[in-house]
Amino acid sequence: MKRKGSILILLVIFSFPLLYSCGGKVEPSLDLQQKAAKILDEGSPWGGTGNVEILASPSGVDPSDLAGLQVSFSTYGADGDWAPTFFETSGADDFLKTNNATWVWTGSGTDVISLTEASVAELTSVDVADGIVTFTFEVSQGTGGGRTTGIDGYYTVSLK
Repeated sequence: MKRKGSILILLVIFSFPLLYSCGGKVEPSLDLQQKAAKILDEGSPWGGTGNVEILASPSGVDPSDLAGLQVSFSTYGADGDWAPTFFETSGADDFLKTNNATWVWTGSGTDVISLTEASVAELTSVDVADGIVTFTFEVSQGTGGGRTTGIDGYYTVSLK
């Protein structure tokens, strides 16, 4: 009889954590794009004065006006889907300007973002980490509209 009691006590002890966790909400497993979108959304706005590092720019161009670039990525979705939606910029309209812009991942990775209603078509070489996002974009005067001339080319920035 003593042996049955000991077994019963052990069963109760080992089953308690299982019973306790059954009522809790389990976080869904996020894929690579969802994880990156979550970081982009929760870190927004990125950049702004003092939080922009210009890593590359065309030779002969003074990119100092780019130092005020501020970027916001928004997402939506039920239960933390982290699906891309709106993309907004400010502080560097000659380089990157938006007008009700949206963003989506291109392909299955997180290294290219396609933009709509923005002065650039995409962000490439995107690197998303907690606290820093780095990307490259191309400014082309062909889409002009009165923008500053002589700034055509590729730019790589790191935003905190």
